[in-house]
Amino acid sequence: MEKNYFGPISQRAKAKLFLKFLLLLVSTSTFSQTTLINPTTDGGFENGNTLAANGWNAVNASVDSWNVGNVPVAGAGTNCAFVSSTGGATWQYSQTSSVIHLYKNITVPANEPKITLSFRWKVGGEGTGTNDWDNMKAFLVPSSYNPVSGVPIPPNYQIGTLYKLSSTNWSTANISLAVVPGNSYKLVFSWKSDILDVVNPPAAIDQVSMISNPPRTFTSVASGNWNLPATWDINAVPTSADNAIVSTGTTVTLNVNNLAINDLTINGTLNYATAAATFAVKGNLLVNTGGNLDAFAGTTGKSLVVSRNLTNNGNIDLSKGTAVNNILTFDGIIPQTIGGTGTFTNNLIRNLTFNNSSTGVITWNFNDLRVGGNLTFTKGKVALGSNTLILGTGVAAGTGNNAIGALVYTSGGFVSGTFSRWWANTATGTALTAGSQPTAALGRYPFISSTGINRAAYVQRVTPTVGGQIACKYVDAATTSASSISDSGYVLDSKYDGNWTFSTPGTVPVSATYNIALIGQNAYLASNGNSRIIRETAAVEGTHLNGTNLPMGQRTGLTLAQLTQSPLYIGLAFADTPNASIASGNWNNAAIWSKGNVPNCNEIVSIAPNHTVSINSAGNSCKGLTVSLGGKLSVSGGDLIVGCTDNNNTLNVLGVLEVTAGTLNVNGNISTSFGSVFSQSGGNINVDGNSGNAATSVPNGTRIINIIPEDSESLNWTGGILTIVDPHASTTANDVLRIDGAFEGSVNVTSGHTIRFGDGISAQSGGNATNGFRINCWATVTGLPLGNVIVEGPEGTNRYLTSTYPVPVNGDLTINNGAECRISTIYLNGSAMVNIGGILTSTTGFFFANARFVNESTVAFGPSLNLQQLTNNGIIRNLVASPTANFTNMVFNNGSTAGVTLNSPVSLSGTLTLNEGKVNTSNTNLLTVGTVTVAGDIAGGSATAYINGPLARTFGNNRTAVGTYSNVTIYPVGKDGSYLPFYIDPSTSGGALQIKGEAFVANSGTFPSNVSSLSNNRWEALLIAGNANLLNANVRIVDAGITANSKMLKSATANGEYAVFSPASIVAADNLYTYSSIRVSDFSGYFSHGQIICSGTVAEPTGSPVQDFVTGQTLADFVVNGSDIIWYDADGNRLPLSTILVSGTTYYASQTINGCESSGRLAVTAGINLETDDFEAIAFKYYPNPVSDRLNLVASENIDSVEIYNLLGQRVFSKKIDAMQEQLDFSQLPKGTYILKAAIGNVMKNVKIVKK
Repeated sequence: MEKNYFGPISQRAKAKLFLKFLLLLVSTSTFSQTTLINPTTDGGFENGNTLAANGWNAVNASVDSWNVGNVPVAGAGTNCAFVSSTGGATWQYSQTSSVIHLYKNITVPANEPKITLSFRWKVGGEGTGTNDWDNMKAFLVPSSYNPVSGVPIPPNYQIGTLYKLSSTNWSTANISLAVVPGNSYKLVFSWKSDILDVVNPPAAIDQVSMISNPPRTFTSVASGNWNLPATWDINAVPTSADNAIVSTGTTVTLNVNNLAINDLTINGTLNYATAAATFAVKGNLLVNTGGNLDAFAGTTGKSLVVSRNLTNNGNIDLSKGTAVNNILTFDGIIPQTIGGTGTFTNNLIRNLTFNNSSTGVITWNFNDLRVGGNLTFTKGKVALGSNTLILGTGVAAGTGNNAIGALVYTSGGFVSGTFSRWWANTATGTALTAGSQPTAALGRYPFISSTGINRAAYVQRVTPTVGGQIACKYVDAATTSASSISDSGYVLDSKYDGNWTFSTPGTVPVSATYNIALIGQNAYLASNGNSRIIRETAAVEGTHLNGTNLPMGQRTGLTLAQLTQSPLYIGLAFADTPNASIASGNWNNAAIWSKGNVPNCNEIVSIAPNHTVSINSAGNSCKGLTVSLGGKLSVSGGDLIVGCTDNNNTLNVLGVLEVTAGTLNVNGNISTSFGSVFSQSGGNINVDGNSGNAATSVPNGTRIINIIPEDSESLNWTGGILTIVDPHASTTANDVLRIDGAFEGSVNVTSGHTIRFGDGISAQSGGNATNGFRINCWATVTGLPLGNVIVEGPEGTNRYLTSTYPVPVNGDLTINNGAECRISTIYLNGSAMVNIGGILTSTTGFFFANARFVNESTVAFGPSLNLQQLTNNGIIRNLVASPTANFTNMVFNNGSTAGVTLNSPVSLSGTLTLNEGKVNTSNTNLLTVGTVTVAGDIAGGSATAYINGPLARTFGNNRTAVGTYSNVTIYPVGKDGSYLPFYIDPSTSGGALQIKGEAFVANSGTFPSNVSSLSNNRWEALLIAGNANLLNANVRIVDAGITANSKMLKSATANGEYAVFSPASIVAADNLYTYSSIRVSDFSGYFSHGQIICSGTVAEPTGSPVQDFVTGQTLADFVVNGSDIIWYDADGNRLPLSTILVSGTTYYASQTINGCESSGRLAVTAGINLETDDFEAIAFKYYPNPVSDRLNLVASENIDSVEIYNLLGQRVFSKKIDAMQEQLDFSQLPKGTYILKAAIGNVMKNVKIVKK
């Protein structure tokens, strides 16, 4: 029986039900999603115990690697992915510089650009804030990108943040992004660590989830702001991965900056509010007929970024604004097409930027559009086809209205079509010079080949008077043709089939003549700059100007008619082509060379792309050598000479230079280009660009060795010796070694590699008196550390090693006889050796540390893990002229158990900084801080950073001890793992004073009966220079073994009896210090501490309970009878002798006998503050001061009496005088500071007298 399920339902109800069913299907289809990575299976690493079992791939280093397991304790399930230096046995990393990658291939379904990524992570690492030291990053890269071990992924692919400093619990990262649907990608997790501190654990990830969704389409239903839900039919705001339609009759206003959308269709009007500066269309932009996109607010232009295709069938207004706003940018990662039947207001784009990173082209289908401001090429290939793009709107200079505009060029260019640019009335363009390639943007027509190779044309106007337009059309080619054209007797054999045609499409400029340059990089091989500019079948008027072997041709003296007559080509004679490789093989095999012979000293040589030429035999030579991009020179034995005569020959590396053994001699310079690789793991490279004659030496402006790295694989110096034989010959400042470019990362230079400055034989003079061998190891973002550095003699003019900036040295520094290093700041990871006759001039800082480049202006450093030594058998000085010490500043940061050992005496005038590690010194190899004119400073000092041996400090003349225990008085010394710092705070007179301090952990001294125990720790503070200049000193010792009953003890010798002494010592936390200064007569220099036996009661001191004073007097001026007086306030707080007396205040004095302090205290109240006005009216003189024997007193009235007190408050002399003149005998008083009180009538005068 047939059943009718819809029988009881009306037809209308059936229709409604069916409609709902269809809507449900549509909804389900529209909002379906795809799980690309499942957090419970492959994303949770639960499909097996290997990465491969879960569909992941790892690119690991030799030590650190990505693994699967449960060592970090998985976030869910039983597995996670983590970094380990032990193959997965532990969750820790090594102290090596590494970048390792974990990635998974994904394909995003068509029409699903919305990506939701989440993962859980735990990472230790180091580097606060944006410091990119040890951390994990996430990237989404195109499937064509292959991660390489040790190579950071470019930051433009990064998603999320730096994952670090959170390893206790799992954290969750949530990232939303929009991608190009229908494409394949790699999701990459990269762990990066440097060679400095290890802060475990490294990275661990789990529960990776990636879901793609189709975009929703939002249609405007009312005019209003973009981010207002009521504007849209869904009553929500579209995300950057959604699509939007601005419907007819509605105006949508971009009211927030940096809004973005996937695909955008404009049938109505889209405009900008003041707040919105930039809007991005991540997908396709379609402006239909009747639609308007107004990129301005008032008179202010706004910016628009389009990542896919732009179709304009309506109108786009990009005409407003200036050179800094209203920028139309095409930044796709796939080919883009720009076209349509619509218009641009005023036929003008104010500013246009091309930044397309795909290997394809931007197809440009608009004709005669004008760019009024900046035309910027960051990257990308633009195919104009049969169209013309015009830069400028008139002949005025600049980028305003009726102006010529400006080309801003980095890379990329036009692969076809016509580019026209306006010229101002007197604009000349870039000056063309013989033998030099122009690179400036002025006068440049930025064409490139279909493969992205330079095909630029340059125009230079000579004596211009009228501005106008000059256009150039480029037709690309990949071939050359035979030619027999004669150019003034120079007969060409071949020409490049690509051509340039100049024209004047609008206002015709006027200039006396025109010079041009045409660049055909890699169009053919040239050994010199003889390439000629020609017509298709005939020579060109004007005069040949030598170009370069890029190749590039130049022509001068053309009229405008001659310039625009017909297409122009470049070509050359066979004799001027290099002997180029036609196959891989050994250098000495004639069959691999284009000219059928083994290259010789008279030939320029080129190693072609995809060819490897090997050097493994002796006697190989050439005049100049270019290793093309994709080519390789491998030196594994024997030798090769580049440049047999003169010293201005070039080894130009566009591809790979690899030296593993043998010898490479370059009489000239080595130039590496972006994209090249320069590796040395063994053998010798000798580069000499100085013949003694500027005409036959490397020219001014050319560096002896120039390196432009693309990534961390671009430079690998791990072994062998690189020698730069002579300084630059130019009298102008030039570098012998320079790293350049904007690579962000670390190059690979290890302590296995050695660079020498000088060869120990040549004494050829440098041309510049200031710079000598000048190096510049800082690029825009990164820097070039050196391995081992050897500075060689013999002595010569301007042959010292200098540097523009500080230099990290990963290995040892050696300075040999006749050589000098003048690098102001060095970070040394190895040892330093200055041999007899060698000189090290260090004017700023010398660091024993392991350093890394952080950015273009910062070096960060951590502890070196090497046993380091400093040996000076020559000269180390802090100044070239009149040095005052060996170093200005020194920093010690060493993490090895052996520390840093000084094998020679070392002095410094500035600051000694102890960050980590011990510094081993001896009485012979003494470290001295400070000079007779500069006290010097010490920073740091700890249980892990101290001087293991003696340290001397210099204290200046006329210094007064005030109980300062700080960096200016510390001796951060220790012994055998024990940190035992102490402080000496001396008073000086008559000159500077040097005190040598050292700590010991063994004590063979004895102690008297009132000492119950003697510490094994002791300190020596011995006078070694300026002994007679010491007046007194405060002392403080630090030891964890000091307790409340401890007292500082003093001995006359290291092994003598250690007993209590005057002044008394005070106990503080883990330290003892003298209450007042030790007199010079009592200062023996040997200190320890012990427990004191106190029996009986010590009586309190005696004295007048009320004592008058004069303004400015201190507790030291009170007269108290007792031994070792110590003062307190009413609350029992100890007071220094320098406390200023206050009238009416009561002070309390104790005395100490044999180390035992009285429990009772004498109360002394400061009485009347005697006015000094009357005394000031009395002429009172005392001299000489300081005094050695007789002190003369002279007054205008009778001196009644005088009293003399030491700084302990003890009266040591008194006398009634009753005369206007008197002599006092100080000869029997010990050296020190005294207070003289003179009574004249009813007034009292107190003066300080120094006994020397």
